Amino acid sequence: LGYFTSNNADANDSAVNEIITTLLPDVQPQERRIRSTNHIYNLSATSYLEGKLKDVLKFLESQPAEQAALQKILDFLEEWRPTGAFVSIHNLQGWVRRSSQR
Repeated sequence: LGYFTSNNADANDSAVNEIITTLLPDVQPQERRIRSTNHIYNLSATSYLEGKLKDVLKFLESQPAEQAALQKILDFLEEWRPTGAFVSIHNLQGWVRRSSQR
């Protein structure tokens, strides 16, 4: 008890901060904030499918010491994109969210 699960909306952060500050003044609100698993899957799959993750990795390529490791990651992501593995995970979490038996 004492933990709050919700998505990343700013209003949820504000609400959780107010509740915890009022009820548990000696506890840091960030320690009691949990993201829902479905929301994390959705953010991950969406950012991957939209190419945001790849853009972040490309930005980091400017670091010479990390170029080889980043290239391996980019190659791996390019290899997996056509297989639909991430699309399947994204669709599965969508199905779970819409299911009446969750």
